[in-house]
Amino acid sequence: MFLLIRLQPWLFSRSSCRFCSYRGRFRTKMNPPSRIYLQIVGSATGDSFPSIMLISDRQRYLFNCGEGLQRFCTEHRVRLAKIKHVFFTRLIWERLGGLPGLGLTLRESGASEGITLHGPQPLTRFVQATRHFLYKGVAHYKNEEFMEDLDKSLSNDDDRGILFPPPCLEDDIVTLWPIVTDGLKLTAAATTDDDDEDDEKSVRKTTSKRKQYTDYAISYIGKLADVRGKFLPNKAKALGVPMGPAFSRLTKGETVTLNDGTQVNPSDCMEQPSPGPTFFIIECPSENHWSQLVSNKMLIRYAKEKNATVAVHITPHSLFSSSQYQEWLVASFGSCQHIVINEQTSPQRLVYLRQSQIQARLHAIDPNVFPLPATTAEATAAEQQLLLPQNVTAGDLSLKFHFRPDKLKGFDTSDLLAHPNLKDICEEMKKRPDMKLCLDQINLTPRQPHDDDNDDDNDVEITFSGTASSVPSKYRNVSGILLRLGSDDSCTSMMMDCGEGTYGQLLRTFGDEIKRVLASICCIFISHIHADHHLGLIQILMEREKVNPHPVVIVGPLHLRSWLVEYVEACHPVPFKFLYSGDMLHSGHKYEKTFAGMLGMKEFICVPVIHCRDAFGIVFQHRDDWKMVYSGDTRPCPALVKAGANATVVIHEATHEDELQQEAINKNHCTMSEAIQCGIDMNTKMLILTHFSLRYPKFPVISKSFTSKTALAYDLMKLKLKDVDYIARLVPAIELVFKEEQDDQEDKSMTMLTN
Repeated sequence: MFLLIRLQPWLFSRSSCRFCSYRGRFRTKMNPPSRIYLQIVGSATGDSFPSIMLISDRQRYLFNCGEGLQRFCTEHRVRLAKIKHVFFTRLIWERLGGLPGLGLTLRESGASEGITLHGPQPLTRFVQATRHFLYKGVAHYKNEEFMEDLDKSLSNDDDRGILFPPPCLEDDIVTLWPIVTDGLKLTAAATTDDDDEDDEKSVRKTTSKRKQYTDYAISYIGKLADVRGKFLPNKAKALGVPMGPAFSRLTKGETVTLNDGTQVNPSDCMEQPSPGPTFFIIECPSENHWSQLVSNKMLIRYAKEKNATVAVHITPHSLFSSSQYQEWLVASFGSCQHIVINEQTSPQRLVYLRQSQIQARLHAIDPNVFPLPATTAEATAAEQQLLLPQNVTAGDLSLKFHFRPDKLKGFDTSDLLAHPNLKDICEEMKKRPDMKLCLDQINLTPRQPHDDDNDDDNDVEITFSGTASSVPSKYRNVSGILLRLGSDDSCTSMMMDCGEGTYGQLLRTFGDEIKRVLASICCIFISHIHADHHLGLIQILMEREKVNPHPVVIVGPLHLRSWLVEYVEACHPVPFKFLYSGDMLHSGHKYEKTFAGMLGMKEFICVPVIHCRDAFGIVFQHRDDWKMVYSGDTRPCPALVKAGANATVVIHEATHEDELQQEAINKNHCTMSEAIQCGIDMNTKMLILTHFSLRYPKFPVISKSFTSKTALAYDLMKLKLKDVDYIARLVPAIELVFKEEQDDQEDKSMTMLTN
């Protein structure tokens, strides 16, 4: 099955036209753009996922939209505003996890008008499910839904008499045909929950309804429009065509009728057109899908054409490197070039270079608090390329393949991400006189490990995976906090919020330990339904399931549960047990024993805060008597202040600077001084501020009310609970790092993204 969908708020109707691209088929076509190329905008690095963009001067076409795409495009100046079509190769989170966030950004700029989504049939249900948190986020999509069984939608190919499906898109730039393959029908448990008050350990006990999931994979054949041949005016004159509008009509491909009734066709007075090259986007997740691809008549035909130029394979390494797959490439694709994207082949580069460079400078202040981003690369890109066949190239981020103009045709590696030497950056920062002076003035040297660090298996560690509000930026990801209780194999962990890209941030923080970290997560608290606080949740659940099959307890608003259940029904099973935050408002609630056994908490309550419907902060106290508060998003909240009295640590949002108090009021956020006052009123040992507006991409405006018990959070920052007072002493040195990181283009980055 194949779906072509344009959406308005939940109005779905069938058009009398079978495929929308047939509308206007007979209108005059423009000559195709002179510059057009494919670019890899998402790879398989853990913080980016396979995504390809076809870019021309006039329009852009996106194939897949994984988590992190928007952040990558912001940093590397890939404009998104000209995208009018998004094609999905599979209906799994790795292919479409960035779509909701991208839709929100484009909506704000007005650039989401008329975007068309293409993909497997349940895509409709996926988009419908996002209504729980996007609200008007899809309101700009036009309402046209076309569903056809491709086997029943065959049209005759005039050249060879073979029945082929009609294209899913045909415009002045490219014609695209889908190839649908399906894998084995997967029988899995669709997670639901029942309220079982008698079984506290069940936490709204999960029940499993057996459900079949067909693993559809969509590959695409793309053929660029032919370039019209040169107009021959002398031939036109000889045929009796008068100069003027008739010449113009012929150059546009229209037939001209002379006064005597004679018809002059464009081919009568133009050189032969230059055929457009053909490219392929091939999604082949299994041998079962591959067996259908090799027998597909349409793919066989276009792969053998001399204009077959490049094929991008999103294929596991084990399958792509197999003899049968390689023999198929040689036998079927001739001299076509190939790009392969998978975790083993694609270079594992650092994706967000700005953040990595700043992290290296912060590392000079204290390597324990600011670890260097981990990279899992086992070989350099050059070494990896040597392991591939001659006509196969690893799918590297920002790799381009030019189709036009002819002088640029082929691969372009000029924009590949340069791997920064983080250790050198760190050493340069350490040697700077102003940094040494700063550390001396505050009587600070990099912290040495405590004598009992190696033996303190029960120590508590806070890791910030994201500290920005709204959308990811070059320097900060959106909200996410990991709380680890202990450091050995018996360690348990919980997360507080989980914005898009959280898994990638944790991967860069913990490197080879990521599987152990994921396996330890037993609870995830989502403060409210806004997208920047939960769009990384599904990827975390999927990655965790690989190392720990037991369901995670999710505490959150009811709309979150509805979104997760509908996602599971439409796309892919993910195990979870859900608990509504509103059922945990007071000490002694019926689930308190669950959290005592799971996390060692003697109190675990959710507090309604002042932000949006069903928004909560959280207050919990451990049996070792430390107490922690996380505000989520809120205005100053007396109920949270009361519940969080005498907390060891308060993590509080500080979205706006003090000068923007009215905006903070309008949007139900806090200014920095308001957040600091909340910490003072709670009599906390340490207040850590986070959730900074995009106005402050690197360093927020410091309030005059800043105290010695106040600290600022930054991405990838790790802090031991026993050292909470230490982090506040680092603020002057951190501020110095950010003052040195100059980038006068930052304020223009979001404007550039959508223009």
